[in-house]
Amino acid sequence: LEPEKSVPFVGEALGLLRQEVGNNATVLGFVGAPFTLASYIVEGGTSTHYKVIKKMAFDEPQIYEALLNSITDSVVEYVKYQADSGAQVIQIFDSWASEFCPSDFDKYCLPYLTRIVTEVKATHPDVPLILYSSGSGGLLERLKVRSVHWSPYDRVGVVNAVS
Repeated sequence: LEPEKSVPFVGEALGLLRQEVGNNATVLGFVGAPFTLASYIVEGGTSTHYKVIKKMAFDEPQIYEALLNSITDSVVEYVKYQADSGAQVIQIFDSWASEFCPSDFDKYCLPYLTRIVTEVKATHPDVPLILYSSGSGGLLERLKVRSVHWSPYDRVGVVNAVS
């Protein structure tokens, strides 16, 4: 992925927005997390229980890992591009991580999230990251990537629907 070539309008928009708001507001960038993006690719859209992508993870781990590693490479580049273009905070959406039980989340999602945080923080240590994971209250302890130094401005967020 070369975001400056494939989506130059994103960088232009972030730069213009940053100039316009100055220090009166914070410019937020966002990306999908690898599992969420892979789910849309493999399932062809939203799904009820994400059976196809989970079957791939369980039955074809080499294919799953190759797909998620490729997506992770692109996400890392895209986060850095957004930060370089004017985003002051980046939110990572892992909308479907709650489809895994905690031990499977550790195996099939967390390594890729850890890579994103580690690689982005290596070059952009002052850019706050927000990890949003819908319906993942049971994963909250796991979501704070333990092997990475988090700044006081980095956050993990969970939204649970309650009826």
